[in-house]
Amino acid sequence: MTQRSNILAALTVALTCSAASMRVSADVCSQPAAVLGDQLIVAGGPGANGAQLAALLESLTPGIDLEPIDQLPGRPIHLMQAAWPPDWSLAEVEAWIDATLAAGLPQLSWMELDYLGQVPGGGTGSIFVDGLTDDQVVSLQYARDRIALPQALARADGRGTVVAIMDTGLDLRHPAFAGAIAAGGFDFVTGTPDVSDRNDGSDSDGDGTANELVGHGTFVASMVRFVAPGARILPVRVLDGDGNGRLWTLARGIVHAVDRGVEVINVSIVSDYDSAAVEAAIDEATSLGIVVVASAGNCNGTDRLFPAAKSNVLGVAATDRLDRKAGFSNFGDDIDLAAPGASPLQGVPDPATSVLGALPGGRWGAGSGTSFAAPIVAGVAALVRAQHPEWLPNEATHVAIEQAILLTCDDLSASDPAFGSQLGAGRVDAFATVAQGPLQPAEGDLNGDGAIDGADLGILLTQWGFVHSSADLNGDGAVDGADLGRLITFWG
Repeated sequence: MTQRSNILAALTVALTCSAASMRVSADVCSQPAAVLGDQLIVAGGPGANGAQLAALLESLTPGIDLEPIDQLPGRPIHLMQAAWPPDWSLAEVEAWIDATLAAGLPQLSWMELDYLGQVPGGGTGSIFVDGLTDDQVVSLQYARDRIALPQALARADGRGTVVAIMDTGLDLRHPAFAGAIAAGGFDFVTGTPDVSDRNDGSDSDGDGTANELVGHGTFVASMVRFVAPGARILPVRVLDGDGNGRLWTLARGIVHAVDRGVEVINVSIVSDYDSAAVEAAIDEATSLGIVVVASAGNCNGTDRLFPAAKSNVLGVAATDRLDRKAGFSNFGDDIDLAAPGASPLQGVPDPATSVLGALPGGRWGAGSGTSFAAPIVAGVAALVRAQHPEWLPNEATHVAIEQAILLTCDDLSASDPAFGSQLGAGRVDAFATVAQGPLQPAEGDLNGDGAIDGADLGILLTQWGFVHSSADLNGDGAVDGADLGRLITFWG
């Protein structure tokens, strides 16, 4: 069930940014967005359809009008356009929701209003700064050695996994993603397959500056590839060019990634509203072995932000090159772990002090924020999953990957006496994590026994048509003839 104590809620990207310039505006941590009072999300019992649920609710309360306009595919969760009695306040709408649910109708599971997130440009002061042209320089950034990445990559590179990025889209032509884009991406902002990280003219926060967060998704995705260069990326656009989106749209994006059969989902987005729709999508993902990673937020406080604060999500804080809490990063009981995410953002980016990633147009730059710490952890999750093609798509796999990461973090109490104990398990250590598991098997070795033979063929045929399966060798979301062809290619 959602928390309605805070009617106004914010869905905010955990990094505010621009390219080659700095924008200054109000702090997103103190400027929540407004509820969408005419958008009602209704979860019914199994098999319940939207029209039936709308008719039931209208019959209970004369004067309301509900029209189903969207649905989480295959799930009894519906979005409805709502018209309330003209004299109702927002508080009365919320009271009606509570009273209706309290009646205990078997046809209803839960209801909530949708929320609109707004990201004032600049926010915490974090930005993108471009000016790099050499991707080899990017590979030398301080995060590499902090998380012992070279040693980790000698054991696993993430091959065979797909990581979904819930964000502003992706520059599909950037060399960072050559040959690494998984089929099936979608833009849930416009309802089209165009997942490009683009200027769309959006000034959805109303601050007079459009497209303030174009490039965010490209940068986030490149951090996953930095850590797991063998992983494929599934871009799912849930935020506009100004970095704003609806919680319903985020839920749609997560469910899309689940149905697409990904192994990891990165959500560099925060909200002070605990959405039941997003929670339902995440719960389904983790029940299928999918690891969900989220940014903890840039409020420099203990603010409880979602989805990072969920118990089945890895909530990630940011550290600097000296293994101290980044000045902007959240901390406290809801943090699971930390990862490098801070840059000075002054002058030409320096790999020794900066977090470096891809920007649209084939560019590279520096960034700072928990938005970029989260995908480092998502990349490590992909490494672990790639080590274990034999693991099944179930809750046990999700838990095993999380525990592999959390139990091998580096303690930060010495490097950061003030905050080290408030950054969860510590800073992620990619090598220590993958060292607990086997060398990543060759592609096609589905049981990890060191050979590609009849046993692996049997596994593939048994899982024919499956969506969630390591036998989906080409990462297209289904085990089929294309995967059989690849297996035969690798035979022996």
